[in-house]
Amino acid sequence: RADLLGHMLAYIKLEPTNSLLRTETTALAMNACATLIKLEPRLSEADEFELIRVCTDACYKIPSVTTAAKPSKDKADISQDTLRVSEDLMDQCVTSLNSLLYELLLKDVSPDGLQRIAKHLEPFMTSAHAHERHRSLDSCGFVLEAFQSKINFPKGHEIPLFHNLPTLLARLAPRCSDDSLPIRQLAVK
Repeated sequence: RADLLGHMLAYIKLEPTNSLLRTETTALAMNACATLIKLEPRLSEADEFELIRVCTDACYKIPSVTTAAKPSKDKADISQDTLRVSEDLMDQCVTSLNSLLYELLLKDVSPDGLQRIAKHLEPFMTSAHAHERHRSLDSCGFVLEAFQSKINFPKGHEIPLFHNLPTLLARLAPRCSDDSLPIRQLAVK
């Protein structure tokens, strides 16, 4: 499993993050990783950290279609078909990343498990780039919904302390008044 995960991460790292997606390699590699992490034993914290870091960087840093579509002296015009395909590939990439984060969360449905994922999303929530904020908020919402649906507090047991919740809320709150309307709508949702 470790060798296969290493190969998948290598494929993900080889994909450029400074241009539009042209292939589904990143999404397919993330899907493979999501399947591999279902296997026991659970990944070490270091391996999990590296997996999330590589996948979030690869997914969130890719420029948005609207940014790439803006005319520039340095680049040729991009066809509408290319933009449409790239947007579909980007949606597939975000969906694959969310599936990967979901599988990681299922390995530890606890405040600490949530924190291990959220700490990778938080820097992108405050990014200067709207597409990074939007994608990270999409993933954060997905992970929080999954967390809420999967967490189980047995009767008679003390509810664990959510020590990381204030930090996560502090990152989410400013997005409710973001410059970008889609981001504001996503944050309020």
